[in-house]
Formats: sequence, C-alpha cells, structure tokens
Amino acid sequence: MKRVIYILAVVFLVFVGCQPKQPEQQESILPSSFTVEVPSTLESDKAPQSKVTTDTLDGSQLYEYLRYFIHVGKNASDIVQQIIDAIHKYNLSQNVSFSYTGNDGSVKNVVVKSNMGYDGQKWQYGMQITDADMESGDDHGIAMQVFWNLNPVAGVAVIKPSYMDKVTYKNWGDAMIKVYYSEAEPNLYDKYMIVSAINLPMSSSDKYAVKNLKMFVGKKSTRTDVYGNTEHPNAWILLPDHKGYDWAFVASAFPSEEIAVAQVGLPPDTLDETQRNVLLEDYSLYNVLKQEIKGWFFQQYGFYPDSATLANYLVNAKAPAHFTSRGFVPSQLAVNPMFKDLEDFIKNLCPYNPYDIAQMKISFGDFTQEQ
Repeated sequence: MKRVIYILAVVFLVFVGCQPKQPEQQESILPSSFTVEVPSTLESDKAPQSKVTTDTLDGSQLYEYLRYFIHVGKNASDIVQQIIDAIHKYNLSQNVSFSYTGNDGSVKNVVVKSNMGYDGQKWQYGMQITDADMESGDDHGIAMQVFWNLNPVAGVAVIKPSYMDKVTYKNWGDAMIKVYYSEAEPNLYDKYMIVSAINLPMSSSDKYAVKNLKMFVGKKSTRTDVYGNTEHPNAWILLPDHKGYDWAFVASAFPSEEIAVAQVGLPPDTLDETQRNVLLEDYSLYNVLKQEIKGWFFQQYGFYPDSATLANYLVNAKAPAHFTSRGFVPSQLAVNPMFKDLEDFIKNLCPYNPYDIAQMKISFGDFTQEQ
C-alpha cells in the first residue's frame, strides 16, 4: 500500500536537467494549486493490522482502514501538485516543447499547447510528456497529460507511472491516476478535486490492497467534505468465501478543530447501486460486521453468539464514526459540540456506484488536435 508514496520521488526528478529558456519576466501559465488538502483527521499512512479475528476485530479497526485508504487517494493527488510546483520553476508559456532525460535514463519529450480538448471539454492549455523510445507504439508512449483553464482555475491531470519511470514502476503495467481540480463552482465549494486510480499493483500478502479508487475532496469555508469508494477485490473480513468489498464512505471535517466524522458502507464490489440508503445503511459497516461475526461463530462453534457477546464486538461499529487528531475515538469521548454539525453535513453526501468503480477506465486524450 506504500506504492503511491513512491511516485512522489520521481516528481522531483522528472524535470531535473530540463530547463527550457524562458524570459525571466515571463509569468507561468500554470495554476499555483491543483489539489485540495485532505484533513489529517481523515487520513493516516499507517495501516491497521490486517490479520484479525473476532478476538481483536471491532468497528474501530475497520474505520481506521478508511483513514488508510483515504491516504492512498491523497498521495495520488500529491503527485500532480508536486509536478505543478516543479514546472513553475521554468515559467512555461504556451506553445513550447523541449526534452529531458528522465529518472529511468530515457529521454522524455514535453509539449505545451493552447486550446486543447479533453473529456468533451475545451481547455485553455495542455501539456503532454512522452517517453521518446516508446512514441512509435500504439499508445505513443504517453506518460502524462495535464489540461487546464485559468480564471477561474480548473484542470485535469492523467498519469501512467510505468511510462513516467520505466525502471522504478516497471511492474505497474496499466495503472493510471487521474485528478480533476476546480475553483470554478464557488457556490458549491471554494475548491474541490476528484482523484481516480485504476489497476494499482496489489500485493498478494495484503488482502485489503486497493485496486481502484475514486475520491472527492471539497473545501467550503472552514469545512472539508470527503467521499468516495475504494475497491478491494481480495478483501474479506472474517469469512474467506465472502471476498470482494467496496469501502463506500462519506466524511466531513473541521480541520481547524481537528475533528471529523464518517459513515462507511461495505457493499460487494460488484453491487450496481447508487442509492445512499443502500450503500451506507443496508450495507453499513455495522450490519456487515454483524453478519460476519454471526457467520464466523456458527462456523467455529455450531451456534450463533448471544446478544451480549454480539453487542460487545459491535460496540464501536455504529455510525457515524468520530475522529480527532489521534484517529478514531469512541462516540462517548467525542465531546466537541461541533461534531453534531458534521453529523448533519454528511447526511447530504453519497459515495459512488461500487460497480462503476470496479469497471472504471482512465485514458489519455488526443493531443494532436487543437480545439
């Protein structure tokens, strides 16, 4: 699960030795920001222990997994921001091209154009990076594309890590990352981003490894909303034959107060459903864990747990989950009165369709045609 973090190392090397000649007074056409900060209360780079049994498993552990999965999406978005920061040093203007030697020793070609199209939308500017040795292939060796508008700022970036660095990410295959960023809808959010990733490499030893994900992060005044899904085709909780889960979630935070709340559903990753009550209530973490515990008990002992035993395992599984800077906290310790406001906010949020996440595709645009 540390795989996305390693991408960041290439960002600082991508443009090393590549310094196109631009007038010092030339102002960069790139936006200064391309991401929205994820509240620290909702993300963690430490994965909970995955080998669990009913002796140790409770709702708090599954809620902590949510923070780790959000961390994967956060790091994917950080790639784009780091690239934007690196390019700013060169004050790139429209309609320029140059080459550099990448971290993998291969020559990369960079082209910046104006009036480009992607995802059915016209963009003021576009940038493409290709691997020179692979440009003759059917996919033209495209490693990254970025399209954006200014005033208001909005844009989309698509990256194929295995082409960005053919050595470090040679096993990433067709993994792709896409980040959409916008400051163009102030009535909805001051700014927001949608992070998507597909075909992430999964370790056979990590049953909770993420294959695909899609995550929305929006900032409105002092509040940040986060919602989305992570697909885990190899995941099982207590019953190995119940394999394949989608972590569907909605969350809201007051970063300055260091508090957040979240609601999690665990539907099958094959479920074709968009209704909030199905994703987060019918398949709530509480309901799914309850059925898993009952099934595990019956397999082990030939009978179901009594109500007191079952309640003991489910004590921290009810929604919403509360978080502080320390991570998950039991509801009785969530004493900040502002938690109630966040509980109200998440009622208006809904995850994506699990089936759509499992079937999601990401592709580059046609960079040969100006709009």
